[in-house]
Amino acid sequence: MKNNFFSLFFVAATGILALSTTVAGDSTMAAFEMLRASKVLETAIAQYKRFGASGVEQPMCSDVATGFYVFCITIPEDPQDLVFMVHPTIPSGTALRDIPDSVNAQNALPIIYDSVNECTAIGELILATYQWDNSAGGDGSDEVLKTSLLQEFTYNRFFRASETIACGIQVNEEDI
Repeated sequence: MKNNFFSLFFVAATGILALSTTVAGDSTMAAFEMLRASKVLETAIAQYKRFGASGVEQPMCSDVATGFYVFCITIPEDPQDLVFMVHPTIPSGTALRDIPDSVNAQNALPIIYDSVNECTAIGELILATYQWDNSAGGDGSDEVLKTSLLQEFTYNRFFRASETIACGIQVNEEDI
């Protein structure tokens, strides 16, 4: 009986240790993903401030399919006046209202717009979570939750009024 108790105790302790290692590993991975995304955003914003929208380079290993790319949008008074300034597949200067019906644009952009307008100071990091269509045909048959790390900043163009810009990058949802 004593041996069974110690065997059970050993198995339980090993399971708890394995579980705590997995949880710690998940936390470490989440921290790594956030750090990586924040460094990419920091670089993109510095490039934008120095060279304008055309100077923002996509990160190494960027991938439109996985969402690992930088996007920057204007934050105007009216969300319908929102303009894409940086995106790997949408030309710079394209207004939201000029994009054909897109499940992802309809799901993500209002939440991203609201997230940066909700009592956050310019320069703060913000998380926005929204539905994203992973289906090949874009028919909404494979919707998942996605999260973007965002940062808002003011861009001062020569001889023009400054404008508020938000840049973001999707972070790996499984690691958060």
